[in-house]
Amino acid sequence: MVLGFLLHAGAILWIWSTWEAGLRGGWVVWIDFPVSLLFFEARSGLLLILSLVVGGAWWAGIGGVLSWLIGRMVKGT
Repeated sequence: MVLGFLLHAGAILWIWSTWEAGLRGGWVVWIDFPVSLLFFEARSGLLLILSLVVGGAWWAGIGGVLSWLIGRMVKGT
């Protein structure tokens, strides 16, 4: 779960610092889709913060579920 959150945070911060203002918001929305619909209309700084927190939690949850599923498959139960 922590790795999913850290990978998401790294990707968002890299996009935010290297892409142009008009493009980076679109990428952030697509990376965090569908939870980005909750903060789609947020202004620039708030979009970054909400993406890091809410989107990070979303990807941490996905990572946790995938880890659990893979662990169950490996155990064979």
